[in-house]
Amino acid sequence: MAVLDFDCRSPTYGDFVTVKDVLGPSAVNNEPHHGAFNIHKDRFFSGGLLSLLKSTGQNEEIFAWKVEDPRRPEQLHLGNLTGNPRRTGVPDEFLALRDGGYFVSMMGDSQGNSPGGVLYISPEWYVEEFPSEHHLPKDDCFNPHGIAVDETAGILVTGDFVTPSSILTGGTPHFCDSIRIWDLAEMKIRKTIHLEQAVGIMNVNFVPGDPELRYIAAVPFDAFGTDVSLYVMDPEGNLHSTFHVTPYLIGPGGRCYSRINRAGTRMIIATSISGQVMLLDIEDLLHIRLLDVLQVAEGMHFITFNKDESRVAFSGYFLDLDSEGLVHQDGDRKVHIFNIEKDIFEEEVVVDFNNIHGESYRPHGMDAWWPTH
Repeated sequence: MAVLDFDCRSPTYGDFVTVKDVLGPSAVNNEPHHGAFNIHKDRFFSGGLLSLLKSTGQNEEIFAWKVEDPRRPEQLHLGNLTGNPRRTGVPDEFLALRDGGYFVSMMGDSQGNSPGGVLYISPEWYVEEFPSEHHLPKDDCFNPHGIAVDETAGILVTGDFVTPSSILTGGTPHFCDSIRIWDLAEMKIRKTIHLEQAVGIMNVNFVPGDPELRYIAAVPFDAFGTDVSLYVMDPEGNLHSTFHVTPYLIGPGGRCYSRINRAGTRMIIATSISGQVMLLDIEDLLHIRLLDVLQVAEGMHFITFNKDESRVAFSGYFLDLDSEGLVHQDGDRKVHIFNIEKDIFEEEVVVDFNNIHGESYRPHGMDAWWPTH
C-alpha cells in the first residue's frame, strides 16, 4: 500500500508519503488489483486477483484499511466471514455506495470459473452475493468486470469481460460479449444485452446527470484491441451513438479502461498495449469529440481524478500473470499525473515504483482522498 501526495499545491506533490506491506496469508505472490475509498473516505478496500490460487484459509480476497488519517493507513483484518466471499471470487472493481458500503464486481466463482456475480459489502462489513443461485444467468459467460450504478434511478449495469480461469496457464481465453441490466431494489438481472462480435466488456460508466440514464461501454472487437469503439447506450439496450477509438490507436490498443468526470462532460481513456491516454468531450453524447491523445508508456490502465478534477492520474501497469497465466502486459510501473485544465494532457509528475527500498512494485488500482467534511 503506497500513499502519494496528490495535492498540486503542495511542495511534496508526487512524493511518496508512506509505503506499507500488505499483511496476511494472501499478501504474498498475489496480484494487486482495483481498490477504492468508501463514500466517507475513512476506509479503503481492494482485492487480490490471484487469491483464488491460495489454499483454503489462505485465500483472503478482500483487503481493507482504516484511513481516517490517510498518511497513516492501518490495515484491518476482516476475518473469514466477510473477508472471503463464499460462491464468487476474483474481485475487480470496487464501487462506493451512498450507505458507506461497496459493490464489487466478482469476475468468477471461487475457482475463477463462470458464473461470477456482484458482491455487496455493507458498512458493517456484512457480505451478500448477487444474484442468488436461483437467479443466475443461464449462459456460460457471466463474469462481471465493469460496473456502474445509478442509485437514484435504481439501476445497476455490469459488463462481462473474461472467464478468469481461462487466462491461467494451460487455458484458452474465453471472452464475453454481454452487458447486464439489474434491478437495484431486488438485485436481479432484468435484461442481458449481447453485443455482436464484442470480445470482452471491460468498462461501463453512467454519464452523471444524463436524463436518459445513458452509459458508455468500451467495446473491443478482437483480443488485442486493434478495433475498439465506445457505445453510448441506455438501460433498455438502445444504442444511441458510437465513437470509434480505432483511428487514434498506434497499433494494437489492448484493453481500454475509462472514467467520466462528475460533471458528465469529459471522459478519459487509457489503453494497455499502445500505452495511450485520450481525453474526450462527451457533453453531446451523440457527437463525442476527441480533445487530446498522448502516447505515454505501455501498461496505461487505472484512472483517478483529484478533488476538483483538474488533475488525472494513470497507473502504468496492466497485468503480468508471470508463470501463473497467459497475460503478460506489464508496463513502466510508474504513476503519471497530468494537468487537464486546458483540455490537453500536460504531464506534471511521474512517480516511479521500480525501486522502492530495493523492490519493484506494480501500481495498479488507486483512488484519490480528500476531506469530506
